Amino acid sequence: MYGECHAHIFMNGYHYRKAVELHKNHINEQNIREWFTEYEKRGVAFIRDGGDALGVSAYARQIAGEYGITYCTPLFAIHKNGHYGGIVGVGFDTMREYRGLVAEVKRRKGDFIKIMAAGIMDFNQFGVITGEPLGQSEIREMIHIAHEEGFAVMVHGNTAQAVRDAAFAGADSIEHGNYLDRDCIQALADSGTVWVPTLSTIRNLIGCGRFPDEELKKIYDSAAENLRRAYDAGVMLALGSDAGAYRVPHGQGIEDEFAAFKEILGDSKELRERLEQGEARIREKFEEKDKMKKIQMKNSFLLLLTAAIWGVAFVAQSVGMEYVEPFTFNAVRSIIGGLVLIPCIWFLDRKKPRQEKTSQMRKQEWKMLLAGGVCCGVCLFAASNFQQFGIRYTTVGKAGFITACYIVIVPVIGIFLKKACGRLLWVSVAMAVVGLYFLCMTESLTVGKGDFLVFICALLFSLHILVIDYFSPRTDGVKMSCIQFFVCGILSGIAMLFTEEPHLADIFAAWIPILYAGIMSCGVAYTLQIVGQKGMNPTVASLILSLESCISVLAGWAILGQKLSVRELSGCLIMFGAIILAQLPGKQEKSSTDL
Repeated sequence: MYGECHAHIFMNGYHYRKAVELHKNHINEQNIREWFTEYEKRGVAFIRDGGDALGVSAYARQIAGEYGITYCTPLFAIHKNGHYGGIVGVGFDTMREYRGLVAEVKRRKGDFIKIMAAGIMDFNQFGVITGEPLGQSEIREMIHIAHEEGFAVMVHGNTAQAVRDAAFAGADSIEHGNYLDRDCIQALADSGTVWVPTLSTIRNLIGCGRFPDEELKKIYDSAAENLRRAYDAGVMLALGSDAGAYRVPHGQGIEDEFAAFKEILGDSKELRERLEQGEARIREKFEEKDKMKKIQMKNSFLLLLTAAIWGVAFVAQSVGMEYVEPFTFNAVRSIIGGLVLIPCIWFLDRKKPRQEKTSQMRKQEWKMLLAGGVCCGVCLFAASNFQQFGIRYTTVGKAGFITACYIVIVPVIGIFLKKACGRLLWVSVAMAVVGLYFLCMTESLTVGKGDFLVFICALLFSLHILVIDYFSPRTDGVKMSCIQFFVCGILSGIAMLFTEEPHLADIFAAWIPILYAGIMSCGVAYTLQIVGQKGMNPTVASLILSLESCISVLAGWAILGQKLSVRELSGCLIMFGAIILAQLPGKQEKSSTDL
């Protein structure tokens, strides 16, 4: 038998208030053992609980092994006060309080984070969801915070908007997911999020007399159609019945859920294999609470490798300027970077499972891909050319550190996107200003032309990071990288024709730095950035990428023999301190809720 990927062990399957009363004053161990016995009879060896506010699932985890069951729980679900979720968890008002709840789950060794992104269905009326869903920015921030702490994230979501927002934000699984549309289903397929549709919560109500069957059948037919579309689109699926909900008994619920899947999709070997794959993905991510931490470590390594390639690329850019003009250099390197990725895209596409998509779904997919590639390409064109012009008039090391200012600029820009900004950030901004003064200001109190141009480049790279952070969860990262290089190359080529006089002989003379900048800095590093930044907080990503500044100083000294003065080195140290300080976590507010 398959595992139960969504249950509430504290619920009894027929009366919520009686279930609460049973465990309210003290946990009823006999009741938990009764449910585990039902699972054991059916050979269920894995249960993922949705949490509760009474501590029942935490206790259940302690004794589940006696029944041969691997049991994981978030301890309690987290909801925003004023929104649905109080029946299974704890609420918050501010993101600071939410961070405190995530910290509480970590302290008590919870296995994952569950967030309530939307309400539940009104079974009396088709198409109605109780309460307002959370906003896109809230869902995204909550998932980012949980991932930063090493947790996988389970999202309770209904409506196309809430489910799409959760998938784009990197949710590891989504439960329920009623009233979806084609775009939302495609988002689930593209993101790799596991969908647990909990059909039994609807199917088992038909004929019970509590709700009108006419409305229930409409709701179930809609859910069945969405399941068919998701199956055809290649969405990763898993079985979870929401066991404990009304008319969904523990143990029997997972059998009912499997019956619903077979009823809708037919009983086939492919269906069974895909359900096994979906459950395996959930067990891989949710059984081990540090799984997301390991994924982030891998992504952090990719970003560190990116920083190393970029740090050395400052040398290549500086040497290349001895042969060709800035627009020429960037035009050629960007086109090379795009060309390098074409065989990579072909190879990766062959590895992907074939998905049936409607013309409308393909149109939307290409629209998002082109929008991301063009936006990233325009930002890259502006940033890289300001940097290239600036390198003509300053040293490699100084250019690297000034470019790294984006580490401070990114969170400051976040203020205008309604993201909180702590005191440490403002201290780091002040330190960065002081560091820039020592690094850039001359004895005559003037700023060098090259330093100013590279600082503008840092502002533009900050925008580039935020644009990538928006588009990378929504589309194919490698394809978007390829498009951005061609956009950057074409724009640089147009500027080259109007402002410079390129010569083929000069381009061939600079073949080593151009190839390094094109293949490694563009084709490899920018793609590693897009892939590595997926699921990472943009501020943390910018911290790792900013290490290119240190590498650029070492590369400039080792390869070009460039040295910085004591004053300039002092500026570098102060700026590096600002970079680190900007990423230190603020003091977390202790949750006032007794958990």
